[in-house]
Amino acid sequence: MPDLDRRRERAARVLGLDPAALPSEAAALARLAELSRGPVAATCLVVGYDGEPLDPLFEDDRS
Repeated sequence: MPDLDRRRERAARVLGLDPAALPSEAAALARLAELSRGPVAATCLVVGYDGEPLDPLFEDDRS
């Protein structure tokens, strides 16, 4: 993939990570899970063909 570095840096910025000091895969996934449970989650619902939101990708274990 010739533009892998550009894509990786863009994904890091979207997750709020420093592209110059990318963390481990586990840390990046933890950040993704954190964002999926926060206020961003409400604005990023994935809607199915029937018009209903799909189940969240990550469980909310804060309860």
